[in-house]
Amino acid sequence: MRTKIALLCLAAFLVVGSVAAAHQLPYPTARKFTKQWVQEACDDRGPSCVTWKVTKCGRINVHRVDCIAAIAFRDGSACVFILENRLKPNNFVHQRRRSTKCG
Repeated sequence: MRTKIALLCLAAFLVVGSVAAAHQLPYPTARKFTKQWVQEACDDRGPSCVTWKVTKCGRINVHRVDCIAAIAFRDGSACVFILENRLKPNNFVHQRRRSTKCG
């Protein structure tokens, strides 16, 4: 009887743990969406944008991962962005630019 209760508790723990992990924004997903955003931002600037990259991503909380990205221009200037990727309750990833430094 104790074995059955222990197995039942273990099964319940695993189910609850997997449900909690399902609402976490994974790094690869945040990085993929950031790359897509930066590529579109570079394309919007036309031929003056020569290259772009996404460098580091850091977890702010379970639902949020911020990534640093950069765009380089033909004239030698560059812009660095901090892009916030937040997982909404409906599993939609919402993005917003938190900071921009150009020079």
